[in-house]
Amino acid sequence: MQQIYDAVQRSVGENREQMLALWEKIVNIDSGSRNIAGVEAVCRILKEEMESIGMVTRVIPSGDAGPVLVGEWCREAKKKPVLFIGHMDTVFKDGTARENSFTIDEKGLAHGPGVLDMKAGLVISIFAIRALRDSGFTDRPIKCIFVGDEENLHMYSNA
Repeated sequence: MQQIYDAVQRSVGENREQMLALWEKIVNIDSGSRNIAGVEAVCRILKEEMESIGMVTRVIPSGDAGPVLVGEWCREAKKKPVLFIGHMDTVFKDGTARENSFTIDEKGLAHGPGVLDMKAGLVISIFAIRALRDSGFTDRPIKCIFVGDEENLHMYSNA
C-alpha cells in the first residue's frame, strides 16, 4: 500500500500545474443551473479529461437541464467499486465568471465562481483517478457521476 501511496503523491505533485489549469478553465465558465450551454461546456471539458486518462465516458441528457456525465475506469475489476459524485453547475448568475474570474491571491487562496463548490472537487476526482492509474492501481472499478443541475435540486431534470 505504501508503494501506491508514494506513486499517487508523486503523480499529484507532477500534475499540479495541469490541475490548476483545468480548475481555472472550468471556473471561468458561467455554468449556473439554468445556463445549459455553460454546463455543457464544462461537461465537454471534463469528458475530454476523463478520456485522456483512459476512462470510458457517456453523456446522458437529463431533460430541461445540463447533462449527466458518467466516466468509468477499470470496469473489469472484481472488488467493490469506488464512486465519485459531483455537480457541474453553480449558483452564480451569468457574467460572474468574467467579473470575478479565477485567481489565487497572495495567501494562496483561490477565488472565482464555483471555485470550491464544486469545481475543485471535479478536478480532484479526475486527478485522483489519474494518480491511481499512474500508480498501477487496478483493484477496483471507479465511476464518476457528475450532474448538471444539483444547485436547483434537479427541478428541471430527470437526473
